[in-house]
Amino acid sequence: MTRWLIKRGAIWHYRFVLNKIPYTGSTDATDMATAKAVLEQIRSEIVLGEHGIRKAPTLGAVIEAWLQTRGRSSSDEHRLAAEKARTSLKPLLKLPLTHISTARVEDWRSDHLRAHSPATVNMVMRYLKLFCRWAMKDKAIKSMPYSVKMLEEVKRDRPIVEKVQREEFLEAVAKVNPQIPAAAIFTMNLGIREGEMLNARWEWLTATEYHVRSKTKGKRDRVVATPQSLHTALGWMLTHQALKRKEELPVQRPQLGLIFPGKSGKPHNRGWLNKALKRGAVAIGAPTFGIHRLRATFGTLHLRNKAPLKEVQTMMGHRSAMTTLIYQETSTEEQKKHQDELWA
Repeated sequence: MTRWLIKRGAIWHYRFVLNKIPYTGSTDATDMATAKAVLEQIRSEIVLGEHGIRKAPTLGAVIEAWLQTRGRSSSDEHRLAAEKARTSLKPLLKLPLTHISTARVEDWRSDHLRAHSPATVNMVMRYLKLFCRWAMKDKAIKSMPYSVKMLEEVKRDRPIVEKVQREEFLEAVAKVNPQIPAAAIFTMNLGIREGEMLNARWEWLTATEYHVRSKTKGKRDRVVATPQSLHTALGWMLTHQALKRKEELPVQRPQLGLIFPGKSGKPHNRGWLNKALKRGAVAIGAPTFGIHRLRATFGTLHLRNKAPLKEVQTMMGHRSAMTTLIYQETSTEEQKKHQDELWA
């Protein structure tokens, strides 16, 4: 058998002849070592296929199967993270699971660390392990093909919006679109997920409670009592929207439809609040602030305020109280307060 590897641009391409049949294609690899491994695997697959021997699926095929099955019933956040992990694992996608060795994973990790933080690399590693374990349950492979420990991470602060920071935070978040501060308050006051906020509807809101409807299978629908500050924020939003349209006041609250519709009338895209939250982070001196920190703010402040754990768990829609406790943050100010109260 004759085989060649030819570099075209940055990508290595292959050509070989097996049993008088020519085979050509791209390895999608930019380095010779990976290209050789992919070429050897393609050749092996053809040989095994001619003899009717079952072969291990490639990592790419396993990830695609996971996304089409388990991924469809996972949360939007979980599925999006899995898709990002697939993109990061591109150099390994054409290799069968049995070739995802410790050496190859460590090589991939070393290359990925050049442009990404240890925390980001560890996140991708967790998904790689998830895909391999899923393949084991599906009996595609017998055992985990590699053994690589997670990297040491520098622990980062996980900020929340403290009570004394609330006004300063919301003032920084507010800018042109009156929906933005209202959406931030809505998310923080109800402890809901980003997807639940984006798809929130007026018909699910009453004067005393909000019926959280999750579009993701496996997430619990639930009812959360609404504080007056939430209704005030929504009223402020509707008033500003009416003034912009030069409509008469007062404004009647809509009975149907999205609470925070985009220009097309459909829900905003994920990440809609990111820029505003960055302004809020700067205002309260936080290094960063994602929308999930609003959900953590809800859980932390309720637990600090002596709300029963079971009650907070129910409002946040967690199956386990241990998950709820993960959201509880602490601070030296809170520790000092409790120390003073205990030892006074």
